[in-house]
Amino acid sequence: MISIQVATGDKARNYVVHFLPNECPTCHHKIIAQFVAAVEVTGGDVQACFQCVNGRCCSLFIAYYEDIMGVGVLKRAAPWKPVAPVLPNDVADVSPTFVRAYGQARAAQSYGLDEIAGTGFRKALEFLIKDFCTARRPEDAEQIANCPLAACIKNYVDDARLKKCAARAAWLGTDQTHYIRKWEDKDIEDLNALIELTITWVHGELLTRQFEKEMPDEPSKE
Repeated sequence: MISIQVATGDKARNYVVHFLPNECPTCHHKIIAQFVAAVEVTGGDVQACFQCVNGRCCSLFIAYYEDIMGVGVLKRAAPWKPVAPVLPNDVADVSPTFVRAYGQARAAQSYGLDEIAGTGFRKALEFLIKDFCTARRPEDAEQIANCPLAACIKNYVDDARLKKCAARAAWLGTDQTHYIRKWEDKDIEDLNALIELTITWVHGELLTRQFEKEMPDEPSKE
């Protein structure tokens, strides 16, 4: 339990909270937040201003405390800045549009916007698969661009693991855009897991081909 000073009208009083924020919602570093000021709002709840002590951030943010029997329980901190997903460089090079769409979908999910995030994940997946297939078969670029995602996975993805994961991610992604869902026991977390697996196998394919190109033959023993 920690006591902070809370302004109530033109007066101030001590207010007990369970704990102070231990993570900055902007830079996401673990911190011991620096208390600045706090005010009581309708219903006895408290909004407290803190400053991040990370020297590369120093952002101000608001911690929202719900008053429960005279004690403040931390509910959230804002403004919240989504954490950008970390992706392999070769995947990002193959499909920059995937990186943007995937990052935006992840951001929407972190804000609790699951209905929007699902559509974004579906779009991101299509760009990843089609850009990957185009990079491997540039002579088929027009056909790849114009065919449905399911057909693209079936006809242009060779690796069995990638084909299986991408196909299932496409099923769940399409489910997110339809009025009636086919996979009622699966949710956006399952879709995200399948996309992460798809990224893994795409990265594996790209890395394998890179080493095949750099090491085409075994050095002669002579």
